[in-house]
Amino acid sequence: MARGKTVAEAIKKIGVTEQTYYLWKKKYGGLRIDQAKRLKDLKMQNSRLKWLLAGAELDSGVSGGRIGMTEEMRSQLLQSGEAAAHWGWSIGGQNPN
Repeated sequence: MARGKTVAEAIKKIGVTEQTYYLWKKKYGGLRIDQAKRLKDLKMQNSRLKWLLAGAELDSGVSGGRIGMTEEMRSQLLQSGEAAAHWGWSIGGQNPN
């Protein structure tokens, strides 16, 4: 480990289990810091796009069932959507902020 610390000391300091450490090492061990940040950004963007797609599918109707999103449903989704408020997302041009 960097700076002469043991794995046990490092994981105790950050508050994770040894299993979590080795899982992270297996998953992200070969990445540079800039690559890890890019991966995190891409995952966040992917999550945002999935959320927007779900809203668009509700709005236009899903699988031929034509379940349209009413204004009341849109309003409730925007009011209860913590993610929407946090990220400043909108559905149908309505900004929740």
